[in-house]
Amino acid sequence: MASEMSDNPMGCADLEYTSQKQNNRTSWSELKGVVKDTRKVITSLASRAPSSFTFRTQETPSGPITRLYFLGIPERQRESTVMYVNVPPEPSSITPLLEWCPLLETSNASLAGNANMSKEEQLMRERKRLGVYGITSFEVTDERRLLFPAGNSLYTCTDSNLASTIPIVPEPIPTEVQGARMDPKSCPSNPNIVAFVRSNDLWVCNVDNKQELRLTFTNKGTGDVRQDWISSGVPSFVVQEEFDRILVGPCM
Repeated sequence: MASEMSDNPMGCADLEYTSQKQNNRTSWSELKGVVKDTRKVITSLASRAPSSFTFRTQETPSGPITRLYFLGIPERQRESTVMYVNVPPEPSSITPLLEWCPLLETSNASLAGNANMSKEEQLMRERKRLGVYGITSFEVTDERRLLFPAGNSLYTCTDSNLASTIPIVPEPIPTEVQGARMDPKSCPSNPNIVAFVRSNDLWVCNVDNKQELRLTFTNKGTGDVRQDWISSGVPSFVVQEEFDRILVGPCM
């Protein structure tokens, strides 16, 4: 009766079954390669998904036009950029397939890649767990003025005509002070005023007259964290990493 309660109900010899398992055993290096390839696929799929959605509407003689702005990667490209779709004015029983259109002229090399990224931008990318390059954040005011960082600089443009499909050429916001301008925010009451963080201090600039003003003076410029441990406008490293508090609020 003991032979009828065998652990091998298919009638195969235990010796052959063990030998087959050993022959198909995967090494640690092969497992690491499988995990690495899987992570690449997951990152690629996640980066292709659109994000950061914002709706804006404009009244025209032919009726209101609603445009949805978002971050996405155009077809046959690798860099993320600001894209849009025009939302149909009337609801339909059949879900329409909306065409993704690039909002910005992407021939500008400074808008893509990571060659010009500062150390602060690289560290911020790691804390945000970003797997794509190009434009990774943007803002749109009620007047459809866009503000976004790219290539260690700040850019702005206005989508003045929602009926147009011509890509917009963004203009860089110049500066005479060294240092990366992090986390730019537009003022809700005056979109010409932009606030940002530079070297752990708060700054504001006027987009029209290109003037900059430093608001806080917490950074002493020593380069030593033990002396310059206070920061303005940006949480500490531990708060960013453990509590996911990376960005500051809008300019008032």
